[in-house]
Amino acid sequence: MYTPLSVTELEPISIDTSPAARMFWLNFVREYQPKLEMGKSKLSALPQFAAEIFHRMYYDFEPIFKNAIAPENQWAKSLHDALSENDRLQGLAFACSGNPVAAGLATVDVVAELLKQLPKPDAPIEDLDDLRRQARQAAREGDQAKLAALQSQGKAAAEAALAYAEALIQDFSNQVERAIAIAAAIAEETVAAAKQEFEMLGMSWGNEPGNPTQVSFEERLALAKKLERQPRLREILDRAGKLFDTALQKRRKAPTASGYGELVGITVGADLGRLLPSELGKLSSASQRLLFYKDFTERSLLEYDLQAPEEKGKGPLVMCVDTSSSMSGASEMWAKGLAVALARLASKDNRDMAIIPFSNAPGRTAFLKAGERNWDKLLREVISLRMDGGTNFELPLTEALTVIDEAPGLKQADIVFLTDGEASVSDRFKRSFQARQDKQHISLFSVLVGTSFSQSALESISDAVWDVQDLVEGDDFAGVLGSV
Repeated sequence: MYTPLSVTELEPISIDTSPAARMFWLNFVREYQPKLEMGKSKLSALPQFAAEIFHRMYYDFEPIFKNAIAPENQWAKSLHDALSENDRLQGLAFACSGNPVAAGLATVDVVAELLKQLPKPDAPIEDLDDLRRQARQAAREGDQAKLAALQSQGKAAAEAALAYAEALIQDFSNQVERAIAIAAAIAEETVAAAKQEFEMLGMSWGNEPGNPTQVSFEERLALAKKLERQPRLREILDRAGKLFDTALQKRRKAPTASGYGELVGITVGADLGRLLPSELGKLSSASQRLLFYKDFTERSLLEYDLQAPEEKGKGPLVMCVDTSSSMSGASEMWAKGLAVALARLASKDNRDMAIIPFSNAPGRTAFLKAGERNWDKLLREVISLRMDGGTNFELPLTEALTVIDEAPGLKQADIVFLTDGEASVSDRFKRSFQARQDKQHISLFSVLVGTSFSQSALESISDAVWDVQDLVEGDDFAGVLGSV
């Protein structure tokens, strides 16, 4: 039975925890509401142990054990010792350090997997403090019979708890090691996926420098909760992330392949083709050579900062997204993934963008302004689109031209048209649209998703047409995302 983790029991049972870690864990559990199969656990102090794991993932992986650990909590010390031996978990803690959302996600996975994989004690291991209080009360009242009974009960419970803690180290060491390895791998995958999903929406994942959209812990936690409860959203962002990464790789390769660029200044890095002569000169000096290797490893060598010539299609963007009923299923996932990737690319390039959903008529246009924190709006406007109705190409393309003419910041925008291609355009419309393209220098890029229909309707008015069905390695997606 899955039950929520408790947020009332944060007092550490085996290691010292920081007040900041306890505060962030409290907020994470309250808002994220993680659920574990607590019914399978015979460890009453599991919530406190989870808080200790969070401290290690968020604040300091090296545990500082309490001076006195109660017998019933020695199992926690045994597990902490075993956790410290796992290098992968230590690396994950380094990646999660200072990031309460990442640390929280990792903690939930680690505790859940340990709960699933570890051997269970023969009898429940309960907190003995209440028994101790009863024994002290019996002693004060002079009730020797009751005191003896309580002491006997407590001794038996303590011995059973100590035996379980010892068995985790001795008899079940291989099982514990395997459980921790599995837990670390699952948590690592969860954190990596969440990082990609956050960055796909232009949100900072942690406190990394240079990210244009730093967001609060509360905002990151809200998105993490949304992602956890909407598997389709995670699928869309996963596709969008892969497409976005492919586009960035294409962009990074382009200046190198062309072999030229505009010198805009001096920066630091480790690109041998751009190093200043003074840095290369260190290689000829025995006393400077080690310094060169050190700076190369740290990517701190002085190099020319070259900016590639600006390509066509780096202005504002108007994206038309087909939401007709024929787009349901895999086509919907691809279209929305592409839409999110394009929106993220526009945000990265500080470009204004408009999104026009359409079926047999255009829907309400959404505007994403450059520099604004648009992740929640993007989720609402793109990912929540419903696939319903017929298909008409002429009306959304006409609306796109109207938006370009009338909306501030969208003059000379390019148009990206995402559809399954199940419609046509009249010759009269083609002539009119092409005349506007020529006059206003507007490019139209069309992407066909999930269709075997002819491209001819869009080919005649598009600067380029890509067909998702023909993709294997994703290179054409790089063409889409790298061209607009």
